[in-house]
Amino acid sequence: MKFILGTVALLAGLGVVQNNPTRFKKSSSIGQFSAINYVQDDLQAFTNQQLDKSFDFLVLSAKLGRATRPGFQKLYRKISDQAWKDTAKLIKYQSKRGLSVQINAPKDKVLNTMNNGKYKNQPVFDFREESLELAVDYDQFLAEESHRIHRKISQAQDSEGSRYDPDVAHFLDEQFIQPQSDTIRKLAGYFYKLRRITDDTLIKRLVIHSFDDYLKKVE
Repeated sequence: MKFILGTVALLAGLGVVQNNPTRFKKSSSIGQFSAINYVQDDLQAFTNQQLDKSFDFLVLSAKLGRATRPGFQKLYRKISDQAWKDTAKLIKYQSKRGLSVQINAPKDKVLNTMNNGKYKNQPVFDFREESLELAVDYDQFLAEESHRIHRKISQAQDSEGSRYDPDVAHFLDEQFIQPQSDTIRKLAGYFYKLRRITDDTLIKRLVIHSFDDYLKKVE
């Protein structure tokens, strides 16, 4: 008897849904908050930019190691390793959300496009102390990218919901935007401190050596 009553109730419920398509449509609107396809290309490019960063700073770290700057070498290896981890995070997240991820070189190298092409066609990896300015600019460029994607996917006022995915926004906030802010603040502090203490060119080499020792200890 209970089975019969349960079956009747189920059929009655289905009848309500069929006779009230508007109600069914509203309950399905939860799916509208999945708009990751709207930023699929952006996330793909951002992933490859992070990989680009990892290799760029790995090369820079190696060069400064050969130039007897172990502190700078350690700092840039740390940046390279973090960019590698961030690349893995992005790949894992996109895969979890059902996107396929292709790893390839960015159409435009980050160094050629950031800061209005400031570093284009320059021997960037021959930089030594100046590399701190490069590091700040690099992180600022990628921070602007993460903010741009965040704005693009956070259009909650979009009536269709096709441009609103709070999960993507939360992921970017937690994994990139806040950490990028902390890193830029730290690197900018290093850069301005070094520039201030190297104004006297007579002792510049000694000061840079001391600063490199400082980086080796704090990083």
